[in-house]
Amino acid sequence: MGTAPGGYNGKLLRVDLSRNRYVEENLNPTEARKYLGGRCWGARLLLEELRAGVDPLGPENKLIFLTGPLNGFSHPGCAKYYLMAKSPATHAIGEAMSGGFFGPFLKFAGFDILIVEGVSEVPVYINILNGHVDIRSAQSIWGKSTRHTEEFVKRDLDDKNVKIASIGIAGENLVKFASVMNDLYHAAARTGLGAVMGSKRLKAVAVGGNPAVPLASEDEFKRVQKEAVSSVVSDARVVERCKYGTTTLVAASQAIGTLPTKNFMFGTFTGAEAISGEALSKRCLVYAKPCYGCPITCDRMIKMSDGPYAGLEGVGPEYETLASFGSLCLNDQLDVICKANELCNEAGLDTISTGIVIAFLMECKEKGLLGRIYDGEQTFSWGDGRTILDAITKIAERSKIGNLLAEGLDSVREKIGGNSGEFALTIKGLEMPLHDPRGKTGLGLSYAISSRGACHLRIAHDPIFENRAMPEIGVNTKASRFSFEHKPEMVVKLEDWEALLGSLVFCRFTAEPLGPINLNRLEKALRAVTGWQVEDEEMLRVGERAVNLERLFNLREGFTFHDDRLPHRFSEALESGASGGHAITKDDLDKMLNEYYRLRGWRDGVPSTEKLDDLGIAEFANFK
Repeated sequence: MGTAPGGYNGKLLRVDLSRNRYVEENLNPTEARKYLGGRCWGARLLLEELRAGVDPLGPENKLIFLTGPLNGFSHPGCAKYYLMAKSPATHAIGEAMSGGFFGPFLKFAGFDILIVEGVSEVPVYINILNGHVDIRSAQSIWGKSTRHTEEFVKRDLDDKNVKIASIGIAGENLVKFASVMNDLYHAAARTGLGAVMGSKRLKAVAVGGNPAVPLASEDEFKRVQKEAVSSVVSDARVVERCKYGTTTLVAASQAIGTLPTKNFMFGTFTGAEAISGEALSKRCLVYAKPCYGCPITCDRMIKMSDGPYAGLEGVGPEYETLASFGSLCLNDQLDVICKANELCNEAGLDTISTGIVIAFLMECKEKGLLGRIYDGEQTFSWGDGRTILDAITKIAERSKIGNLLAEGLDSVREKIGGNSGEFALTIKGLEMPLHDPRGKTGLGLSYAISSRGACHLRIAHDPIFENRAMPEIGVNTKASRFSFEHKPEMVVKLEDWEALLGSLVFCRFTAEPLGPINLNRLEKALRAVTGWQVEDEEMLRVGERAVNLERLFNLREGFTFHDDRLPHRFSEALESGASGGHAITKDDLDKMLNEYYRLRGWRDGVPSTEKLDDLGIAEFANFK
């Protein structure tokens, strides 16, 4: 196999819970350079190791924790980990990324990749410390919150420094949009991977060890690191993010008319100011803190000193949560949103999917359709904070109507019937994030094509490119955010960029296009850590490789180009706001998709043999 390059331990840990055993495997250095880590390597592993049609909640599915070569170093953006499996929410490729401390500490524990297989007979947690592995009982904490789980594991191991990824009752109850929580407040939220963890009766993974990851050139890395930190802390956008985190997007989205309001009926909300980042900071912000080794203080730590939830403290809601439980549901009660965020974190629920499902029921109530499935104590009236909080609890517990909602919006829509499909906001089975594509047409295309379903993290959003281009990754257009021209080319290039970041397991908050960490800085960091003489083309081809591998996985699972679509609602023009009058019709989308496929080298949405050969992954051509 050869010696592992800098940045890698060179080891994969495979834990088989059915047999209560584990094995270590060496990583191939050639494959490390070809796939890097995270998203690209995970897609390859899922293609290789899962048969077509495997049950996402069965013993044959595999839950994969992945790091990248830059994780574990004190450099901006290197604190993430990637989580992948076949998604129970979509039956497509499932993936999520989370920050905090867990990712670097998995690397410190001695492994680059952890693959969890099989199903344990009883609830367990996995402890990995300095290369030593222990599978321990979790029966006493099965049914407990993520907070209680962290406290128990640290006591059980007598180690306050161990870092933990765990599930709450939503994962245990196999809620299709359950998340995996790490370091208490960070969520690997999307695509229901908490349910995969719950199906294996795996309550938690604890990791710890000494930060001694190999480094090719310490002197060069220190120089690169110093440049990166200087660039980050002096960047105006980063300074704004340190002040408000992602919550600044409430005001920004309101200004351009893309703040999802009343289940995406509108793009502006009269109560936007009451749920803004500025309001949150004034109301209850205590301090802000960063992830491991990063100077950006994204996390907003809050404490409620008065009101109905006085004493509530922890991490504050980010933009997606403020919008999903706020404007989407016509709720301007910041206290309710903060409480909803706490409930989701402790139960392990994706706040995006949860809010979308609740808003859908509110619209069903307004249209007289809710009575087909429900006549209970919650009103499901717009803006009803009690309904929002009670629904979250019922979903996590799978009690009463929550048992249906826990199956995801597509299942709820099928049960309700009627014309509810016209306002059910999912793509490939995944509920819609909180950014209206009618004011960002490139984002709309990326939503439709995304391998994991509706995802706002596949590209940098159109407004960034209205006045500037990014030629270093091939984005030269300065087209309007409403334009359909040039968007396929833009989406292809930006998808490759974001897939590269996902494979490096690098935070996009520092490396967004036009941000402080550009492609050149990433190359310098990777050279210093690994010793590889990487250049632009090689780096971006890793991202392209990841996009194509994920497409192959979905094709094998029965998806086709017919699944590359947008919900009906977005073909209806917004009525008001700065994006008023704009829509994305089926014809608009089809034209963009056809050009996108051509640029990708895909025929009817299927990667050509020539394209796969060019990317060095021809062995996956017979994906069926």
